[in-house]
Amino acid sequence: QCLIIIIIIIIIIFFFFFLVIGLDLSNLNLSGTISGSIQQLPALASLNISNNNFGGELPVSFTNLTKLQFLDISHNDFNGTIPPGFFRLKSLLNFTAYSNSFTGELPEEFVHLPLLRHFDLSGSYFSGPIPSSYGALSSVEYLDLSGNLLNGTIPPQLGSLPSVRMLKL
Repeated sequence: QCLIIIIIIIIIIFFFFFLVIGLDLSNLNLSGTISGSIQQLPALASLNISNNNFGGELPVSFTNLTKLQFLDISHNDFNGTIPPGFFRLKSLLNFTAYSNSFTGELPEEFVHLPLLRHFDLSGSYFSGPIPSSYGALSSVEYLDLSGNLLNGTIPPQLGSLPSVRMLKL
């Protein structure tokens, strides 16, 4: 009888992970790093961990959350570069990552996200030029790259973005 209860608990936990589609952990004063086990939530469509004290690098496992539509990691202390693989998040509509400590050049693979509407990488330490490939962000309505350490000229392709309503550099 105890074995049956354990099996039932395991089944419930298993289905719980496959049913979670939204997780809002914003404004909870949480700290530490984000575990790679986040990928154990394969149905996750919305993740908001903004306004906490998370740090360290973003785990590559974020890129396995292929059903994500909304990802808000703003107002934390994530550092390093944004991990490769975000091009896999084909359903992503909103990526908000302002006010962190990211470094390196702006990631180019976001141009491969056909549904991306809101793209905010402001207030970090990204450096180098704005990639001309950002001119291919054809669905983006809001693009904010301000408050970084960017240099060089503004790619003329940004002036031809068909959907942009707000562009902050």
